[in-house]
Amino acid sequence: MAKLKRSQFTFKTNEKIGTEGAEQDHEFLEDCFLDRGDLEVLSDPNKAPCIVVGRTGSGKTALLEKLLEQGDHVHAIQPDSLSLHYLADSSILKQLEVYGVNLDRFYKLLWKHILAVEIIKLKYGMRTEEDNREWYQKWFDWFTGDVPKRDAMNYAINWGKSFWKDTEYRVREVTSKLETEVKAKVGLKLASVFEATIEGARKGVSEDKPVTLSPEDKIQVKQAAQQAVQEIQVRELDKVIDGLAEHAFDDQMSRYHLVIDRLDENWVDDGLRYHLIKSLIETVRELNYRLKQVKVVVAIRLDLLDRVLLGARDTGFQEEKYRALILKLQWSREELLDMLDMRVAKLVRRQYTQKPVTHLDLLPEDVNRMPINDWLIDRTLRRPRDLIVLFNQCIEQATGCPEVTRQQLLAAEVEYSRRRLNSLRDEWDVEFPELVELANVLKKRPRQFPLSAMNEEEVHETCLQLALTKFPRHGVVTKLAQQVLDGALLFGDFRRQLAAIFYRVGLVGLKLESYESVRWSFVSETVITPEMVAEHTRLTVCTVYCRVLGINPD
Repeated sequence: MAKLKRSQFTFKTNEKIGTEGAEQDHEFLEDCFLDRGDLEVLSDPNKAPCIVVGRTGSGKTALLEKLLEQGDHVHAIQPDSLSLHYLADSSILKQLEVYGVNLDRFYKLLWKHILAVEIIKLKYGMRTEEDNREWYQKWFDWFTGDVPKRDAMNYAINWGKSFWKDTEYRVREVTSKLETEVKAKVGLKLASVFEATIEGARKGVSEDKPVTLSPEDKIQVKQAAQQAVQEIQVRELDKVIDGLAEHAFDDQMSRYHLVIDRLDENWVDDGLRYHLIKSLIETVRELNYRLKQVKVVVAIRLDLLDRVLLGARDTGFQEEKYRALILKLQWSREELLDMLDMRVAKLVRRQYTQKPVTHLDLLPEDVNRMPINDWLIDRTLRRPRDLIVLFNQCIEQATGCPEVTRQQLLAAEVEYSRRRLNSLRDEWDVEFPELVELANVLKKRPRQFPLSAMNEEEVHETCLQLALTKFPRHGVVTKLAQQVLDGALLFGDFRRQLAAIFYRVGLVGLKLESYESVRWSFVSETVITPEMVAEHTRLTVCTVYCRVLGINPD
């Protein structure tokens, strides 16, 4: 197709084909959402997938935004609106964690209570105390005289009068009830000592005669607290779920959706967050199974889910039970290019509307003898966001022009590469806050090289630099580097650890054997551990990061 004439179309200042975050991308998302069938899967309560998993920029939030537009019976829950910081600030819960009390049952009850109330509110539109009274009466009418369902009545009596209030109130309500029951179980004899111990831990100061529990008392407190956790009202709440299934959600024509996103944001500290997410996944699985016309949908970043599952393996969490729930977002080459064309067409329609336009009308046919489509896809981690950011950089270089030249494309690639490395640091900040500094070990190397090319002197220098740099907090790699400096870890072992980490985050691809092809973590589901990496393993630096690392990607 012939290129557009300058009189027909030119790139304007600050023009874009969308933004990096779906929350701010409403203009383009409205007309340019590429439905690959994922939306239908999430919409149907009879289909198991309900946990949307993908890397940053893979389209999780965009998919959930479209789901929220499906009808009137949808509601989004933002984790930061739940006031779960109240849990993190609870001195009693903190002390119980120290004593080794397993609080998973409590966390699951909390989620079940939150979600059950949100589902009731979604069904009956409770916004005021009057709405709450009407539902309360309906609940009594259902179960009056039904002895087997008395537990559901009791739950409504104990909790139902506050259902119309916000979620923060309910989190505090349930947590306070557990704290009260723990104190009651501990008994008068130990209550004052236990509370004094909690207060001392909260203040973080030492007294001349600090109040502490004896080992025997700690065991007694732990046993009493664990009993309180085990006795919380799970049975009554289960009867409520049964009642909802029988009386409230028996209409096969109606569907109700709760959507939970932004679990990767700073809504509570990491240690507690992993426990809460694990309990949330278990609760969602149960509710979706029991309430046939209700579907709770959760979006979670792939690396965060991996950390949750890793921490849950020691608690009896059976990962294979949840595989059917996962909807993993993976984009093909053709889908990414279709997504790009939809956005390019919307951009050009503002100035030129007589015929369809694709990215091929605005870009050169090839770059360094590589077809333009290959060149574009090779500079992504197979995510929509990468392609949007790259094309926006091209527009910035080509302002006032009707098309992007090869020189402008290469200039755009430099800034794009820098921004993608910074984005990678943000994505993996929890585990690897030192990632950008660590990437310096790749600078100005050949794009492909064997692991053995990293000599001992280079590794030692990298470890020393990491040890001397003041990061906001120490990550996994800094601790490994310190072990190398202390002589507790061989440099060869550190090098293998480094290769596995670079592979996991997507900085490099690995070719484990000469007869194998290069593996990329964002294409393959293959997990590569340090033990699988050998001296002859070849590293290929991802094209996305070549320019910022001073490497010729071609």
